Order: sequence, then C-alpha cells, then structure tokens
Amino acid sequence: MRRRRGGALDIDAAKVYHTHMDHRYNPTFYDIVVKQARWVIRHKSCLYELAYKRPGEHTCSNCGKTPTVVKAGTLVQVGSRDIELTTRRGQRGISITYVCPCGTEQSCACQASAINFPARLADEMTAKQARSVADTDLLVESMSDSEASNYATVRDAFLRAETAKQRTVERIRKASADEKTSQGGEVVYFVLSGDNRIKIGTSANVEKRLEALQTSSATRLSLLLTVPGGVDMETELHRRFKHIRESGEWFKGTPELRSFIEGALFYKSRSVM
Repeated sequence: MRRRRGGALDIDAAKVYHTHMDHRYNPTFYDIVVKQARWVIRHKSCLYELAYKRPGEHTCSNCGKTPTVVKAGTLVQVGSRDIELTTRRGQRGISITYVCPCGTEQSCACQASAINFPARLADEMTAKQARSVADTDLLVESMSDSEASNYATVRDAFLRAETAKQRTVERIRKASADEKTSQGGEVVYFVLSGDNRIKIGTSANVEKRLEALQTSSATRLSLLLTVPGGVDMETELHRRFKHIRESGEWFKGTPELRSFIEGALFYKSRSVM
C-alpha cells in the first residue's frame, strides 16, 4: 500500500475502508478526535487584551496605526474613526478582529494551546496529515508512555463504536434485501417530511400509519423505506442516529441518514432483480 510524505496513508486507505469496512482506515477518526479536543487562547499584551482590559498592545500590520478603546470589547478608534470589533468564539478559543481604515483586517495573533490529550493528538494528526487510526498508529513511536496509553483509549473506543454501528448497518441491509419485507408483519419505516426531517418508526400497517401522520402534518410526507423489524430494531436505529435527533422519532435529514437509507434501498432493489 502506498504512503505519502509524512507516513500518512493515501487514497488506497479509503478503498480498504469502503471495500472491506476495516475501521482502522475510517477517515472520520480525525473528526471524532477533534470533537473531544479542547483548546484555549491565553491572551497577553495583544489586541484582545487591549479591547477588553486596555493593557494590551497593537498596531496595524499594514499602516502601523494604533487603535484606542472607545467601548470595551465593542468599539475602538483608529485616527478619527470609530470601528466595531468582532468577537469570534471558535473551537480553539476566543479571538477578536477589526478592519483598519486602511482596509486590512486585523486579528489577535495569539496561538491556541491544547489543554487535553485529544487536542494535542488532533494537532499532531493535522501536522502529519493523519486522519484514520491506521495513519495515527504510525505516530505512536514518538509518543510518551502516558500519551500512548491515552491514545489507546481513544483509539479503542472509536473502533468499538464503529463496529457497533456497522452491525446495525448490516442488520438493516440484510433486512432490506429480504424478500419478506412487504409480506406482512411489523416493519420499521422511514418517512420524509417537506421540511427535510425523517421519522423512524415501526408499524404493522404502514399505509394507515402514514395516513394518520399526514393528517397531523403541515407538510407533505413521503415513505422512503420499510424494512422488517419491530421495536428492537427501531430502538437500535434511534440509538444509531441519536446525534441528529430533533424530537421523539423525528431526525434531521442529514447526508449521513439519507446515505444510510439509499444504501438500504440499493440492497432491497438487488433482492428483487
């Protein structure tokens, strides 16, 4: 398998993941690490401190003019002009910006510092272009014993979660390919609303259930998919997509959920060919 500079795996890794569902090559590992990461910006003698506390120092990087505070955290004056400040609260901390009369945007240049292990790991993964577990495993040699132990915890939790998700996917795919899908019994249904929400429920009579739902809905509803299964499968699906739940059995119609449904429809269509 080819590797690109820095030790990270190239596009072949994606083929391994999508073909064999080997979660060590799943590129979403980086996204999971970032969600757990925490950074903070410790401002000192900077634009941010000037704007809020007045002891900071700052001059425009283009024209060299120095702002003075008119209203803390809201307004500065450069020359004779009052200029609004913009505060940005990002994952890596709080920063502040303004546009100088010379037309150059000025921002606090203080760097964010990682305050937990996932943040330090995310920074290292970014530097080495690592996104999957397989990529990141190559970085273990440079970790201390405690960092390697922390990495093992994050790594194993991700692989367990992805394996559990895959079991759910395979169950749905198998059910979708089952010729008995529409031959009676309880099914799990996916219904799309006009405002791009998807209901995941269960019923023994989907047509009547859809009619009842339509009566109380302000938008047009359409049936996307049914698969054999009862409350247990419904509960499993609710747990699988809990991060996009809006309320009750309604979920956001995200690309992730739509892709899941499209995959199930594909397997279902193959069963009747």
